[in-house]
Amino acid sequence: MKWLAASGKKGIQGEKQVARRLRRLDSRQYIVLSDLLLPCGSRLTQIDHVVVSVYGIFVIETKNYHGTISGSIWKEFWVQECHGRQYDLRNPFRQNYAHVQALASLLGLERDCFFSVVAFADDAILQVVQPEDSTEQLVPISKVCRAVRRRKQPLLLWDDVRYYAGVILCANIEDPQAREQHLSQIDDEIAYRRFALRRGLCPRCGGKLVLRQGRYGSFYGCTNYPECRYTLENEV
Repeated sequence: MKWLAASGKKGIQGEKQVARRLRRLDSRQYIVLSDLLLPCGSRLTQIDHVVVSVYGIFVIETKNYHGTISGSIWKEFWVQECHGRQYDLRNPFRQNYAHVQALASLLGLERDCFFSVVAFADDAILQVVQPEDSTEQLVPISKVCRAVRRRKQPLLLWDDVRYYAGVILCANIEDPQAREQHLSQIDDEIAYRRFALRRGLCPRCGGKLVLRQGRYGSFYGCTNYPECRYTLENEV
């Protein structure tokens, strides 16, 4: 399986672009928090941007990738085509789902209060299949504020917005050593995932992956099911 090795420098540049645009939001309605490292059970999770507002809490993942991005919201992997080559890209909405879960647990809020936004480079060609009623938004970086302002129905009181933003800031881990350890952990997990999948093993529990037939087509499932429910779409 091919993997996308994104430049760390480009990733940081993309996050800075999004942060600059989010600062244009009305501070009387939106509180913008960036570069968060929050506890998630026994682990840590890094979130690019969170916008807390009376219209809900927007969790924004930045992918400063170029070329053609294709896939669907249901697939575990998307494909990036750039300069005549193809790379596998893990579905960023799945990554952002973990961020939403961490925030929902921290704040004690229902999932309906959160909205997932993924922002790609402006020149990326986005060919991702989504249901029409999806609350998850895939946008160019230049349209990230529009994605946030799109929500018009108030869900929270302003006093609650300020409280939740304070809770997030208090939970944010700023210690440089902890952040370095988190990045190292991510590198280790990616390396193990590559190792396991190339050998037909489940990256979650180490069981063997076998081809199965499901309602919506074939897929690879773990032999340790139902204890392990890991699946991987069969790309044919």
